[in-house]
Parts: sequence; structure tokens; C-alpha cells
Amino acid sequence: MRVPRPFNFFDGVLLMELVTDAHGDAAPRLNDVAFTPAQALQHHATLIGEVVRMLCAGVVHGDLSEFNILLAHIPGEGDQPGVDEPVIIDLPQAVDAAGNNHAQRMLLRDVGNLRDFLGNLPRVAPDRLRPRNLEPVPSRIAQPRDSAHGSF
Repeated sequence: MRVPRPFNFFDGVLLMELVTDAHGDAAPRLNDVAFTPAQALQHHATLIGEVVRMLCAGVVHGDLSEFNILLAHIPGEGDQPGVDEPVIIDLPQAVDAAGNNHAQRMLLRDVGNLRDFLGNLPRVAPDRLRPRNLEPVPSRIAQPRDSAHGSF
């Protein structure tokens, strides 16, 4: 999962990496960026994959939305252009997926927030981001590289 890299912790203060855009300025929040439909679908797939990875690690973010995701620029190698990738921030309220009675509700809210924001952008078909079944009936343990396809 891409999060800001911590550098130091002293006397209750955590010093972390500055997540930047292509110009070296502070990276914008997802809410502050205009996306094409293709970009919205790609970012949705990436972020749902990150939610799956967090869940496999036993963590639910608990407040994941377009306000807690930055769009960082990752420089390309050689002559290759760079890419913008989401970076998840604001994790203090993250909860133990197995030990918190509200974890399932929080997980569904996190996924719904991503769907609602990225699916409601102009020209993005919201039904492409809507899962067919939100009540999971796991038949096996999820793995970090599993695709999140909305059916169980």
C-alpha cells in the first residue's frame, strides 16, 4: 500500500515524506483533480486493490474518501513519462478488521465512498463501479493480489 514514508518520530511528532505532484509541489487530494473516465476507472481499480491489501493485513482504513487520498507523481525511467498514483493518508483511525465490531460497516463505507466519488464523475458509468453483492460470503481467505470484482 502506498502511504507517505515516515522519517522520524520524536516527542509525539511524526515527520513524514512530502508527497508531491509533477512540479514538486504538494500533491493534490483526489477531490481536487479532474479525471477522464478511463483515469477514474483505473484509480478505482487501484484503490480497491489497496483496500483488499489492507484487509488482508487485518486493517480497515475507516475514513477512506477522496479527501484522504493524494495523487502523487511517480517519475518515469529514462524517456518514459511519469504516472500519477494514489497515496492513502490519514490512517490514525484505522481499525483491526477482526477485532472491531464496526469493521464491516466501516469497510463498506470506505468502498462506497470510492464508488460514489469516482462513479459519479461525468461520463463514468456508475454501474461499472457498483458491486453486484455487498454481503460477502467468503469461501476462502482473500489474498493481497486478488482482484476485487464485486461478486462473491
